[in-house]
Amino acid sequence: MNILKSKSLKLFGVRVMGAVAVLLSNIVVIKYESNEVSGAFFVIYTLFQLGVILSRFGADIYLVREYYAFPSNDIQDHYSKSVAVALMFGLCLAPMLGAFGYFYIATWNKLSIVADVSGDYAALLSIFSTLPIFAASSVIFFIYQARHKVITQILGVNVIQPWIFLAAYLCFKLSEREGGFLTPSLGISIAFIGSVVCYALISAVLVKKSGLELKLRRCLSYRTLSATARHQLKYAAATMGTQLVGWVPYLLASYMLGPAFASVFNILQRLAMLSSFISISINSISAPHISQFASQLDFRSIHKIFWSNTKKLVCLSSGYLLLLFVVVRSYDGFPAEFKIPAYIVLIGYFINCATSVCGYYFQNASRIGALNVSLYAVAFCSPVVTYVLLESFGIIGAALAIACAVAGVNGILFPLAVMDLNRRNVSADVGHG
Repeated sequence: MNILKSKSLKLFGVRVMGAVAVLLSNIVVIKYESNEVSGAFFVIYTLFQLGVILSRFGADIYLVREYYAFPSNDIQDHYSKSVAVALMFGLCLAPMLGAFGYFYIATWNKLSIVADVSGDYAALLSIFSTLPIFAASSVIFFIYQARHKVITQILGVNVIQPWIFLAAYLCFKLSEREGGFLTPSLGISIAFIGSVVCYALISAVLVKKSGLELKLRRCLSYRTLSATARHQLKYAAATMGTQLVGWVPYLLASYMLGPAFASVFNILQRLAMLSSFISISINSISAPHISQFASQLDFRSIHKIFWSNTKKLVCLSSGYLLLLFVVVRSYDGFPAEFKIPAYIVLIGYFINCATSVCGYYFQNASRIGALNVSLYAVAFCSPVVTYVLLESFGIIGAALAIACAVAGVNGILFPLAVMDLNRRNVSADVGHG
C-alpha cells in the first residue's frame, strides 16, 4: 500500500500541474483577447479534445483492460492497429468538427453559414488540422499506463501539451510589445499547433524507448481497420459517452448564451473538474491491478480495492470540495454572478469523484455494457434537460444541467457495481464450498 500511496500522491501532483497549465492558459487568453476570440478558442479547444478522445476509439480502455490478455508478441500488433484507427478517425473527424466550430462562430457573429470565414477565425479553425497526429500520438501513453508507468501517461496527455502551449502563447504576446506582426488568433493557433508537434515528437521518443515499432502500412487496409474498430467499439462507446455527458451541457449553453458565457464558464467547469484529479490519482493506479485480478477471477481482491478507494475518495474529495468553495468565495476576480453556479457544479463533481471507482470497475473488470447504457441514458437526456433548465434559470440552469449530468451517471452505476461485486463474491463462496 505504501507504493500505491506514493504513486497516487505523485500522480495527483502531476495532475494538478496539468490543471494549472490549462487554467492559466484560459485565464491568460481571456486577459489578452476579446470575448469573441477567447470564446471561439475555448469552444474549438473543447471540440478538439472531444475529437481526440473520439478518434482514439476506446484505445485508452482497450489497451489497459486487455494488456494482460495479450501474448507478449502481440502487443506490437495491437498497438499499431490502435494507432491506425486513431489516425483514420482523426482524419475523418477533423473537417466535421471544424465545420461545427465555424457554425458556432457564424451564429455568434451573425454571419451567413455559407459566408467566407474571416482570417482570424480561419486561423483558429486550423487547429483541427493537428487532430489526427495528436490522437495517433497519444496511443503510446496508454501502453505505459498498462505497464504501471502511469505518471508518464498523465504527463503526456495532460501536462506537456498545455504547458508548451502556454509558454509559446506568452512568447507571442510579448513579441507584440516589440512590434510583432501576428494577429491574436494566429498567435493562439501557432502556439497550439506547435505544442501538438512537440507532443508528437515526445511520443515518438517513447515508442523507440519502449521497443515498439509502428507498422502502419499493413494496418491501414479497410479489412484490418474495420476489424479493429469493431473490436474496440464497446470501449469507444464508453469514452464517447463520458465526454458527451461532461461537455454537451457546456456546448449547448455556450451556443445559446454566446461567447462571453463560453469564455468564463469554460474556466468554471475546468475549475470544477479539479475534484476529478483525486479520482484519477487513485483509480488510475488501481485500474491495471483491477484488470489483472479480473483476468484471474479474483473478485475478493477487487472488492477490497473498490471499498478502499471509495473511502479514500469520499474523505479526500470532501476536503477538496471545501477548499474550492473557499477559493471561489474569496477570489474577487471571479464574477459574482458565477459564484452560485460554481458551487452547484462543484457539488456535482464532488459526487462524481466520491463514487468514481464504479466506472473503473465496469471498464476493467465487469460488463462494460452496463457502463455504456448508463452513460448514454444520461447523454440522451442531457440536451433536453439542459435546454429546459437554461430557459428557466439561465446560468444557474446551465450549472444544474452539468451537475446533474456528471453526478447522474455514477448515481446509476455505483449501486449496480456494489450488487455485481456482491453477486460475484457469493458465487465464488458457493464454488469454493
